[in-house]
Amino acid sequence: MATQLFNQESDMQQLVAGLVALPLPDPTVASGIKNMEKILLQALTTNTESIFVGKSNVVIGGANGGHELPPGGNIILPVSNHRDYYAVSAAAAQKLQVTYLAV
Repeated sequence: MATQLFNQESDMQQLVAGLVALPLPDPTVASGIKNMEKILLQALTTNTESIFVGKSNVVIGGANGGHELPPGGNIILPVSNHRDYYAVSAAAAQKLQVTYLAV
């Protein structure tokens, strides 16, 4: 398997307020990153509840095709637009580390 190198990276943290799905942060505002290919999502180990990531209709429990990130969990997803993914949690003040990767 070949190693893929990324020329650009934008790293930011998002507070997931709970109960209402919020879009992921816009990487172009903070860093001007473009040509995104992947997104690395990491739930902080200090979280008390899982975070669910998916399309705008993602709900707690992962219905509608969402991905569950328990505290300390992570996932890499393909992305062409940061608006493709939203995050929601059953508890307020859960934190999600968001890293956009681009070539």
